[in-house]
Amino acid sequence: MLFSSMLFLWIFLPVTIIGNFILTAIRFKNPQTRIKLKNIFLLIMSCIFYMWGGINYFFIMVLVILINYAGGLLLDKFDSDPGKRKLCLTVTVLLNLAILFYFKYFNFFVSMVESIVRLDFGLREVVLPIGISFFVFQSMSYTIDAYRRQVRVQKNLINLALYVSLFPQLIAGPIVRYIDVEKELQDRHETLADFALGVRRFCYGLGKKVLFANTFAVVADKIFDGQIAGMGAAIAWMGVIMYALQIYYDFSGYSDMAIGLGKMFGFHFLENFN
Repeated sequence: MLFSSMLFLWIFLPVTIIGNFILTAIRFKNPQTRIKLKNIFLLIMSCIFYMWGGINYFFIMVLVILINYAGGLLLDKFDSDPGKRKLCLTVTVLLNLAILFYFKYFNFFVSMVESIVRLDFGLREVVLPIGISFFVFQSMSYTIDAYRRQVRVQKNLINLALYVSLFPQLIAGPIVRYIDVEKELQDRHETLADFALGVRRFCYGLGKKVLFANTFAVVADKIFDGQIAGMGAAIAWMGVIMYALQIYYDFSGYSDMAIGLGKMFGFHFLENFN
């Protein structure tokens, strides 16, 4: 599900905003009940958002969350033993990197070996899960920050799962460190001013994506789909420049949309592409 799709803009986002608003408006005897229910609600919506691209990918994200959750608990358990803490961190990071390597580089590695030995192993190509780099590195940032004692170990699995899977920055970033949103996972307050800024920022990002990135992509694709042999230097340079602008405005636009969506729900992500 893309931020610029009609499904997201007219169904998913309004439902999420309305649901979050209702939970904000209800008066609870215990203030912590509200934040717990809001976290559960956002987690459910984030899971739906990600599962829309394939339910198999979702289980990979769950595996990454559980690995880092267990790693954090072990770091807390061996708090007074530096050697065991270092071992816990090493194992957790290696497991994260192993998952990332398998899905991102296994096909390349196999094809390289096949070309060297001139054999076809007949292995099925591994499909790359959407946003795997973002949620793996975000999960690792939590474990590393916990190892450095810059943050407290998160013993609430729902809060950690929400940090990793929060839909505004799940598939296209920006990568958010756990230390930057730790407090807002425990307690956050949405304001009308923040919501308005978030809507404005989201619209800026949507404009960058739809009006600029997609337009530059049409020109770049048309040039690169042509005959290279008969292409002049000016046309080639135009293709390179259009492609560079497409990539920049695509990522910059998604970052703006993520930051804007975060503000709507009380999260303040750090600036990207500044």
